[in-house]
Amino acid sequence: MLSALPAYLSMADVGMVTAAGNKMTMAIGRSDLAEGNRVYQSAQLFMTIMCCSLAAILTPAVLFLPLPDYMTLDKRIALAAMLCDVLLALYGGPGRRDATPWGRCCRNSCASANSPAS
Repeated sequence: MLSALPAYLSMADVGMVTAAGNKMTMAIGRSDLAEGNRVYQSAQLFMTIMCCSLAAILTPAVLFLPLPDYMTLDKRIALAAMLCDVLLALYGGPGRRDATPWGRCCRNSCASANSPAS
């Protein structure tokens, strides 16, 4: 029971990170660096809003809402920590997981793609 909520929350990005990664890869493949950066920044903003909103709602709910008697304070704190861990992992998605085909992030690839060939 304690790990079920974080497991459900780990699916909260509803494919946004994967879809954004695919769109960024296609844009960079077409050498449309501006579109790649636009998609990256949109995905990052979406994940920022989503993760901050969920953290602001779920953390106080887990800590203060009435739960069954076996949910001691220690278990509530552990659940809140697991929720925050999942949200941090989700937030790191667009910059860490799907941007790797062309570098650390779109800005690094744009700088290297626009530099003169030697």
